[in-house]
Amino acid sequence: MSTHLSEKGDIEARHEKPPQPAIPYKFIFIVLVGMASISANGLTTSFTIIQFHEYGNGSDTDYYTLYDYEESDSSHHGRNITLLRRNFLSNAEKASMIMVVPIGAILSFFPLASCYKKFGFSRTFVFCLVLSSLTSASLPLVSNAQLYSLALIVRIIQGVSFGAFLPVIAKVGSYLSIEDFTMTTVLLFSYLQFSALLLFPLAGVLCWSSLGWHSVHYLFAGWTMVLTLIFIAYHYSEGFQRTVRQGRLFEIFYGTMAEHCSSSILTFHLPYLSIYQDLSFWGTMVGAFGYFTALQMSLQYIPLFLNKVVSLSIITTGFLSALPRLLGFSISVAAALKVIPLPQLGSDKLLRVRVYNTISTVLPGLLCISIAFFEPRRHPTVVIVLYTLASSFLGFAGGGFFSAIRYRSGAYSVFVVANVHAVCLVSHFFISLLNALVARNEEYNEWTVLFVSEGVLLILCNLIFCLFVKTEKAEWTKEGYEDTSYVPKRQDPMPQRPL
Repeated sequence: MSTHLSEKGDIEARHEKPPQPAIPYKFIFIVLVGMASISANGLTTSFTIIQFHEYGNGSDTDYYTLYDYEESDSSHHGRNITLLRRNFLSNAEKASMIMVVPIGAILSFFPLASCYKKFGFSRTFVFCLVLSSLTSASLPLVSNAQLYSLALIVRIIQGVSFGAFLPVIAKVGSYLSIEDFTMTTVLLFSYLQFSALLLFPLAGVLCWSSLGWHSVHYLFAGWTMVLTLIFIAYHYSEGFQRTVRQGRLFEIFYGTMAEHCSSSILTFHLPYLSIYQDLSFWGTMVGAFGYFTALQMSLQYIPLFLNKVVSLSIITTGFLSALPRLLGFSISVAAALKVIPLPQLGSDKLLRVRVYNTISTVLPGLLCISIAFFEPRRHPTVVIVLYTLASSFLGFAGGGFFSAIRYRSGAYSVFVVANVHAVCLVSHFFISLLNALVARNEEYNEWTVLFVSEGVLLILCNLIFCLFVKTEKAEWTKEGYEDTSYVPKRQDPMPQRPL
């Protein structure tokens, strides 16, 4: 009898679900703060560029002297000449310093993914942190017309550090189940919001103080270096390493099948061909493009608009630029957690996703268009309120295309989010190019074109998203699905080729 009970207990023990592993929240928090620091270093120029205009105030620093020798018609005669060259950047040069950052980020997309695979997460992440810190500290030294070409190179190199997001999403995603992935994605992309909350108010105060705009770059460069040391100390601490080595089980979902794996390396086939042939995937990418274009416009150019067009002080500009980011992040978290009640939608996931995404894009789009009908210097309060509401409503995307990714992609959500990150970088470049072509720093009539264009783009992107998005799990997420991008396995020695 005792033998029978013992065998029965062994069978139940073998089929018992392993305990859920403890999630390293401290580690995830440090990583998110690190990404926010990288983004803040990139945003410093977007804010301090307001103060670059001070070069053109008639002071002695406006120009620098260049000595040269001019030959006359006779080869034996000539004269020494003195040239006066401008030292301040033109508006086009300032705009290009913002526009080149996403170029570096896009170029680093695959190289940093290879570094993550070859050298691991910690080394890749530390490299990006150090690179961001060094480039931020060097920018005040080269942000002038004399060293303009070098400044562009430094900004491109600074953009490379934004490629850290790919290792971060892969690492953090391995600690969480697919059920938490919508919230995870919202938190991971919140580094853009946190960086603005951290940077804009502090930058406004520092630019106003006697320390000047240079101090903003030096402060955040130093903070990033300190955070790098904190990350290294925690990552290699005995407690964290013991957690990684001893009995860690990661729960990985494949469709309806859950597999518990204690290995640090997981190999599985990625049906990338089927993913890229899915119209719902492209609808999600279009929805993400509209969202990130509006978000990047708010991050990169609204401080310039508030200071130069609405004529707010530098301190007020800093705090008002950060306020929509706080409201937007709060709404985004609430939408991802379904805290905002919309009972009339019922349990229809597709309807819920469409409604949330429409709120996050159409309403901001209409508000952006309405800004064009008010003169900022006559109605500054109206313009500020409209801009704040438009930026805040973007947060509803947490229940829109962010949720659609988890519903549709299942276990392959990490791969889809990596593509969303690429769309984020492209949208950064697009809005920078549009601003360089359309808007001028102090001319409101041309800024109206930018706001109207952004509003129309948001509405069109939402229309395409609602037409093509699907929330039921895709066929390529189900167990046993065969994709033509798989390399077939053969028993014979024939070379393996795609089907």
